[in-house]
Amino acid sequence: MKIRDKTIFLVVQSGYGARYLLQSDVLKTLKSTGARIVILSPNGDEEHFRRELEDQNVFIEKLELDRTESYLRGSKLQRFLMLVRSFTLSTNQAPIASIEQRYKVFKANFDNTWKSKLFSITLDLAIHVLRRSKLLRKFLIWLESRLFVGHFHRPLFEKYQPDMVVNTSLGYWYPDVFLMREGRFHKTIVTSVILSWDNTSTKGMAGAKPDYVITWTDVMKKELIEHHDIDPDSIYVGGVAHFDLYYKQKALLSKEELCEKFGLDPAARLLFLATKSPKSFPWNTDIAKITAEAIANNEFDFPCQLIVRLHPVHFLYKNGQSQFKKMLQEYDSLRSRYPFVFLSKPNMRSQHLAVDMPWDDMIELGSILKNADVLINMFSTVAIEASIFDLPIIHVGFEGDPSRRTKPRQSIKLDENEIHNQRVVHTGGVRIARNKEELAKLINRYLHNRSLEAEQRRVIKKQECGPFPGKAGRIIGEHLIRLLQ
Repeated sequence: MKIRDKTIFLVVQSGYGARYLLQSDVLKTLKSTGARIVILSPNGDEEHFRRELEDQNVFIEKLELDRTESYLRGSKLQRFLMLVRSFTLSTNQAPIASIEQRYKVFKANFDNTWKSKLFSITLDLAIHVLRRSKLLRKFLIWLESRLFVGHFHRPLFEKYQPDMVVNTSLGYWYPDVFLMREGRFHKTIVTSVILSWDNTSTKGMAGAKPDYVITWTDVMKKELIEHHDIDPDSIYVGGVAHFDLYYKQKALLSKEELCEKFGLDPAARLLFLATKSPKSFPWNTDIAKITAEAIANNEFDFPCQLIVRLHPVHFLYKNGQSQFKKMLQEYDSLRSRYPFVFLSKPNMRSQHLAVDMPWDDMIELGSILKNADVLINMFSTVAIEASIFDLPIIHVGFEGDPSRRTKPRQSIKLDENEIHNQRVVHTGGVRIARNKEELAKLINRYLHNRSLEAEQRRVIKKQECGPFPGKAGRIIGEHLIRLLQ
């Protein structure tokens, strides 16, 4: 059978997955073979999505997110097993600091009732045993893959008879895990493309067995082998598809174009604050205010201006209501008060596909990284993106108003301690500000000499941004084609 006679399911359950699989050269490369591509997404019925992607050999179908959630609400056992897996990785070859830390935070919410104590003991026992037994981990995946298949997409499997299912996790998310199980039930090749650099150390064990896995880097491959019981021969290191744009300088805005877009002062230095998800770091506006006040009080040795990029989670809605309306108003107030503060707001296009952003948003982010003088962030992926542009990186290692905290998980120290962030810290390519005074000093330091730590930033780039710079999407697409052959 020739490639053009094959059918591939691309499972897209979030805007990040769409960015990786659909907006990069992955989809373009797959389309070029003439193979039939079926995109499964929660917003499969939205006009803009269909208009943008449907083609002669590209079809759009709905990902059954609602049916999956309803199924989980009715199965206490499946929910329990998913919880157990979320805190389970193999400890036989290397420590699992991120997972252990997250488990401690999770258990801090337990009360002292006998039911909670019994649940805690049961959970402890299950996790303890699974972390230490490869045989039991494999048995659990086998068991769940037979008891909890769901068959939510049986009509689509029967209609298209896919040769491969490509998703963006190992099955630690739903509905990914159910698509993987359905794929194996229908004897279809299952390939997992790992979506983010932290997923192999923070998301727990797989909920289904993939035939093949594609990672960003050799570091992630090592974690898959050590913690996830994945056969090394089934892992391919393909780079980061959506980072390809960053290596195409002509596709990004020049300094003049960026200044015109935002109304920036070409003569002033540009500070870039990339905010964190407000769910995990509710002090974003505090950091923005501290930086703006430092500019207003002439604490820097050069005229400065500030672009604040709002994390996409700021724009999530629940039951038709903005979850962070008050926080968004704080940003707007800051912008009104200080003429040198500018806001970069991602454009959310979908009511059903979380954080679905147009490709133009990646161009805007890349253009800011290209033209900024200093990056300020809170231990996020944008730090490794900055290394591609040799942009000085400052991590904020402190918090703001204590009254903003609503959950134990909201701790910048927890983020700092996670394995993937510690890898970057240990390169020496970033600096951590422990208070607002240190933040101002570090900014000034880089404004005077942005070449400081340049060699260490090159280490971050090599270690975390993957191979095939500028062509990872095409390489990954070609690898998927080879697997089909």
